[in-house]
Amino acid sequence: MKVKYIDSNDMEANLTLNKNYIVFSIEFSNNLYTSGEYIKFRLQNDDNSIIPYPANLFEIVSDKLNSTWIFNQKTKNNYWIVPKDISYNSFWEDFYNDEIVARKHFNHVKEELYLEELTEEEIKDILCSNKEEEIDFVLNVLMKNKCDRFVNYVVNYASAELSSYKKSSSLLAAFKYLSIFKQIEIDEFFINYLTNIEINSDELTKIVNEYFS
Repeated sequence: MKVKYIDSNDMEANLTLNKNYIVFSIEFSNNLYTSGEYIKFRLQNDDNSIIPYPANLFEIVSDKLNSTWIFNQKTKNNYWIVPKDISYNSFWEDFYNDEIVARKHFNHVKEELYLEELTEEEIKDILCSNKEEEIDFVLNVLMKNKCDRFVNYVVNYASAELSSYKKSSSLLAAFKYLSIFKQIEIDEFFINYLTNIEINSDELTKIVNEYFS
C-alpha cells in the first residue's frame, strides 16, 4: 500500500508534500473518533523514523495488499492490518527496542513492499537523494532479487558517484548489483571505470575484473 502526503499544515510531521510513502501497517482504534485519527498509517518519514500518522493526512495512491497481510486484534479496542511477518503483538515494541529478530522481520517486509510498490521514478529519486542508508537498502533489495529493471538508473548513479570521487558503501553496492547482469550498458560503464576513472579502489576493481573474467 502506498499513500501521498497532502496536508502541509503539520510542520512537525517530517513529511514532504505530495511525496509518496509506503505503508507498513494500517492501524485502527475504537477510542479515537475525531480528527481522522480513528485510522492511522505507520510509515517511514523523511527522517527515516517509522511512525503512525492520521490517515486523513494522506491520499491513497495504491491500495494493494498482498496475501501476506492479515487482520490482528491487539486489544478489544485496537486492531491492525499488517504483513504476517510483523503481526505479533510485541513487534513494534521489539522493533523500537532494536531487537535483532524484529529488525530482521521488518527488513524482510520492507524489501517485499519496495519491490511491489516502487516505480522506476521513485527508485531514481532514491538514488538521487543523499540518504546513503536508503540507497544501500534499495540496491541490496534489487541485487538480492536479481531485478534488472533499474540497470540504467544504477549506471547513472554510479557514474555520478565516481565523477565526484566518492568511495561510499552505496557505490560498492551499485557495482555488485551491476556485476550480476551482462548488458552492453554495464560493459561500457565498467570499461570506462577501468580506463578513465581516477578513483583508486581495489574492491571496485576486483568486482569489475571478475565481471569480465
